Amino acid sequence: MASAAPPATALPETEYDLNIHDGEVATIFRLRDHGVRLTGDRIEWRIDGQPQNAVLADIRAIRLTTEVETSRGPIGATSCRIRFSGGRAVTVFGGNSLSPDAAARRARYESFVVDLHRRLGPGERSRIRIIAGFGGGRFGLLLAASVISAVFLLLAPLALLAGAATPRIGLGIAMAFGAVMTVGLFRLLQLNAPHSYDPADPLGSATAGSIGDTFGHAIREIRRGMTFGKGMAAAAIALAAIAVVVLIVASHQRVSLFEPARARQAFDAVRARMGPTPTAIYVAVTPDELLIETPAGGGSSARTDWRASRRTLFGWSEWDNVSGPADRYPMSLSDELGEERFKLDRDATAHLDDLAKAAVERAALGPGAHVTRMTLIAPHSFIKPEPPRWTVEVEGSGGHAELYADRAGTLFPPTPAAAGPPRILIGALTGSWMRVINPSQAVVFDGTLEPGQSYSVPNVPGLVLRTGHASGLIIRVDGHSVPAIEGGRHDIALDPQALLSGAAVRD
Repeated sequence: MASAAPPATALPETEYDLNIHDGEVATIFRLRDHGVRLTGDRIEWRIDGQPQNAVLADIRAIRLTTEVETSRGPIGATSCRIRFSGGRAVTVFGGNSLSPDAAARRARYESFVVDLHRRLGPGERSRIRIIAGFGGGRFGLLLAASVISAVFLLLAPLALLAGAATPRIGLGIAMAFGAVMTVGLFRLLQLNAPHSYDPADPLGSATAGSIGDTFGHAIREIRRGMTFGKGMAAAAIALAAIAVVVLIVASHQRVSLFEPARARQAFDAVRARMGPTPTAIYVAVTPDELLIETPAGGGSSARTDWRASRRTLFGWSEWDNVSGPADRYPMSLSDELGEERFKLDRDATAHLDDLAKAAVERAALGPGAHVTRMTLIAPHSFIKPEPPRWTVEVEGSGGHAELYADRAGTLFPPTPAAAGPPRILIGALTGSWMRVINPSQAVVFDGTLEPGQSYSVPNVPGLVLRTGHASGLIIRVDGHSVPAIEGGRHDIALDPQALLSGAAVRD
């Protein structure tokens, strides 16, 4: 049985060199005041040089908190918060393990706490609210943060194993730091779980908090005042909170259409509404949506749009939410991509995932490069009809690139580097439209040469000249005129030997 406390007047006057703060505080970044004295039945201190004092009998509450030392440094603070009648308060700090005189300061703080409680008589102890640990709101906030941190630490390795995240040194360091801090937070909460401590043993009993005991106490209090109506209201709030969390998580899910089988699934969903072999003008695929434009029919300039996207926030792996048909009237036909109609076969979208990977590798735009858009159109048949082809747009830290592939998803051969200075010069006798295309199907030149103008062809093998008035052009190789090309529309291989021998026309 604990011995009765001696009269406060019989205890000596003692001064403690400790940091203090005026009022009850949860967090403080700079402590300017220090020094607290216990004398007889009074406590004295100074704030901004002004003396303050109070009778111990006026104490209404004492709260003790405990710091936790981790390998990354201290968490929390060791403090004694004293509140008096009338609302006045003072907080005495025990410092932390980073203080130069940490051990001596901690010893002074512990002596102060023990001395303070020895001066309190039985009546005062029964009247004072004796609390250890954090307040309920602060404790709950830190507990929620600790639980969220622990969940992320558990999910991070699973994401790495599932391939949803890329292993990186920075990620490993962050996970290690997060693990240390999470363990430290849980230890801090265990020591500072709200509970009443024993004034006869304030230092020992103040650190005897338990998260489980705190939850048990809270549950008992809730059950004691719980009614059927309150229970239903609490259940409704809990369900609403869970729904909000699920919506937030689900809305941030990203499953790209360029992943295996996604584009095929979306196209099959649209085709089920359009028919087995739709006639298309323009197809666009982004990570989030498939768009197919078809002619409206009846001689109308309108286009009919069909779109496929995710069905719901919860079904992010599904791409069968089809909208359409929706008629759209282009503002300017000349600005519209794709004017030629073509049959859209199911196999056209069979290997877009492979095409996306190949395009990123070919573009070589650095880490994080990704495909932002693919479009499928049939080039204008000014010279002759051509099969549809894909244009693949890639973005990365190294810039932007456009690559081209046939409708089956095979990239056209890369264009080799120029072998030297230009050897072929194209001049115009009359105004002639011409287009020069490289092996990768990118357009090198597209325009009309007026009489007297000329164009130097890059010395790159595999270039093709497409023109609507071949007889209006003069072509020279190394300064020598080549045999005239009669007629109008032609595809012409821009190969020096083929031009000189008269075998360059590809019709």
